[in-house]
Formats: sequence, structure tokens, C-alpha cells
Amino acid sequence: MNISGPAPIATVQRPDESTLALRLNQRFAAEVLQVSGDRAILSVEGVQIVARMTSMEQASQLIERRFAQFVVRDLSESSVTIQLLSQGKSTGQLASTQAPEFIPNLLKFAGLPVNETTEMIARALLSNQLPVTVELVTEMHTLLMQEAHWDQNTAQLAAALKAAGIPLSLGALALAKSDFPALVEMVTSLQTKLETIQQSNVPAITKELAKNAIELLRQLVVSLGDKSEPLKTNLQDVFRILGTPIEKELAKFVIKGEQNPVLDATGKSLMTLAVLRRYLSTNPSQRGLVNEIDRFLEAARFLQLLNSSTLTEPNQESWLRMDIPLSIAHPGIRAQERQKDLSSAHLRISYSPENEEKRIDPANTHFVVNVDLDEKESIQINVSIAEKRVGMEVFTTTDKTRNLAEEELPGLKEGIETLGYIVQSVECETAKIENESSLGASSIWRSFGEVSVEV
Repeated sequence: MNISGPAPIATVQRPDESTLALRLNQRFAAEVLQVSGDRAILSVEGVQIVARMTSMEQASQLIERRFAQFVVRDLSESSVTIQLLSQGKSTGQLASTQAPEFIPNLLKFAGLPVNETTEMIARALLSNQLPVTVELVTEMHTLLMQEAHWDQNTAQLAAALKAAGIPLSLGALALAKSDFPALVEMVTSLQTKLETIQQSNVPAITKELAKNAIELLRQLVVSLGDKSEPLKTNLQDVFRILGTPIEKELAKFVIKGEQNPVLDATGKSLMTLAVLRRYLSTNPSQRGLVNEIDRFLEAARFLQLLNSSTLTEPNQESWLRMDIPLSIAHPGIRAQERQKDLSSAHLRISYSPENEEKRIDPANTHFVVNVDLDEKESIQINVSIAEKRVGMEVFTTTDKTRNLAEEELPGLKEGIETLGYIVQSVECETAKIENESSLGASSIWRSFGEVSVEV
């Protein structure tokens, strides 16, 4: 946490000392190099300028951004005053509204050819807050040329993978292009279908495997009605099951020299579903269930892919992501009924930036929990921890939910302090909450063009 105050602005070219000509009310895109107070150093078409923002609030919005769009509000011989433009548009819309000459000029400045392909790649890179460089454009171009048909959306996904620190490959791109349902939907749907197998005419070993698979899916559901120790064990099971690739399980069998993994398909890992799928695939009448198992395993691979990031920028926050089906206890509702009406929790935990190995420091971290209470209501808890001192922000989508959350805050504060932390601040307010699901390309990739900035 930097509390030393704003750094001094370095001397850079003034607008009248370069070939850059800004006009009143002109819109332009720029790279944000430095922010200090209400001033910002921007790179516009390769030229650095110092500009004054219309307010300190606007300047603060730039601190975590690498690229943004602005409009010139005031011009004088000695200064430029600019306003941050609201970006309540899709990524594609943002790219299309940039000044026509901006992207070609950016490509020329980088020494790259200007054509339809490079312009599409440059738009995708900028939309994901990545610089337009020879290395990045070449890497993107090499990957995309291996696709039979690709468009701007494909380029967006490839750039999003790169921005997330995931090595580019056709396999990674194929997973990113899949639009998976929420994990809670896949768990409940698959569990229902597996239960029907128990009554169908299939071999006994298939029924046994289906029973083990049902038990595996039950372990993926976290019950908020449990006491602390069962809840802790339940969460550990979720992370272990979803975080362990099938390939790792297969490697164990290879090392042991075992030929038949069915002996270990006991509901303890995703291997259970893989083995069940092998038995079901010989029965044409079970083709639908086989496809559903494939979809579930692909979703698990995608979640593992998101957590395999190794190439993040030094100042970029690296996250452990997990989607968790929740069973929320309600008085008078039996556990079997709660199992059919689950909620989704989307968890992000920040890794320690000071350690080369991916490690979460419980005394110094940042985590965000989003819970979809129903189709219309959500709640988000944003927790920052520094030297075991905790600051919490609770956001709800409605005033009714906020009032309920405020009633629970004393208990939440007490529970956190019981763990040895010091709660320094707690805020609760109503706000719009973005979907934080880790599954589905439309929900996971957050580019700067999708962030709504109030001006």
C-alpha cells in the first residue's frame, strides 16, 4: 500500500512542441503512463503529453488502467484539460469509435504493416489493455492464422488469454470460445441424470460408478448451514477436486504401473467421471449423458486453465478463481430440497505479488466473493487484508438485501476477529454488481472497454 503521496510529474513534450494537434471537443484514445494528483501523462500516437483531468475522481479512475478514451474540454497555450469518456459499450463498439487514424498510426509507430488483419489484432490488444508491439502482434497473428475462420471476437478472446497471463495455443483458444453454463447448473443437471441411471438397465459396474459420481458432485456443493470445521473440509474438497487435472491423476497410474484406473474411481476426483464416461460410451442410448459429462469435464479444464496463469505483468494482480455451488440453509427446507435449488458463488483470491511462486498470504491478500442469490439479486463482499488488518466492502443489488446484510455485519466482524484479524472498516451499500463467473467467455473476460466509468 503506497501512502507516500503522488509522485512528481516528469517533464515531457508539450503539445505545441510535437506534431500532435489536439482540438477542442476532440475524442482520442491514449496510453496512460503516469497519474499524479489531477494530472496524467499520456502517450498519444507515440507523443507524450501532460494533461489535467476535470476532477480528482476522474484521475483516480486512471490509476489501474493502461488505455482509455478522452475528450478535450479546454485548451490553452500552457495546458490541456481532458475528460474521461464513459465506456458503457461493448469492446467491439469501443474499437469502432476510436479515431480512424489512431490504430494505423500506432501500427506504423511500432514498425508493423497496416492491413485489416493487423488492425483487428491491434483493436483486440488495446481492448484488453495490452500494448501494440511487434512481438505481441506476431504471436497473435501466428495463432489466429491456424484458425480456419476467425473474426474480431476470436481475436478478442486470444488477447484476453494473453492479458490473463495464459500461454496462447489452439487448445486454450478453443476452451475460451466455449460458452459454458454456470457450474451450479451443470452440477445439478448432471446429478439428476446420473440418479436416473440407477433405475435403468445398465451393468452393475456402471451403476456403481454412477453412484460414486453422484457422491463426487455432492462434494462440490458447499453447505452454508454447516459449522466451521465441516465447512472448511467441504471447501478444501471443492478446491482439490476442481483444481486437480485428470492428466495428473493419469500420471499417478502411469508411475504406479497400474493398467485399470477403474479401481480408484471411488468418487474422490474427476477421474470418477472420466471412467464412467468410458463405460457409458459403449451404450448408444447414453450418448446424451456422455456429452454432458464431456461438457462438465471441459468446464473443469477451463477453470484449471484460468488458474494456470504464469505470464502476468509485474503490477497486475494475479488471481485464484473458483466457482462454487452453494446450498443456503433456510428454516423448514430439507437438505434434499436445498440440493435442487442451489446458488452460485464466484470466488477470486489474490496471490502474493512479492513471491515468484504462486502463494496466498493469509495476512496480506485481497479476495472477492460474489453470490447470486437469485436471477435478480446478488451480493458481493470485497475484502482487503494488510498485516491482518481487514477492510470490507459489501455491495448488494437492492436496498432490501442491503438491510439484511447490515443485520449480519456484526456477526461477520466477530467471526473474522475470532480468526485473529483486526477489522478496521466495514461499508455496506447498494450498487450494480457485475457477473464474476469464471465460466463462459462472455462473463470472464473484463476488458477496459466493458467497464462503466461515471463522469
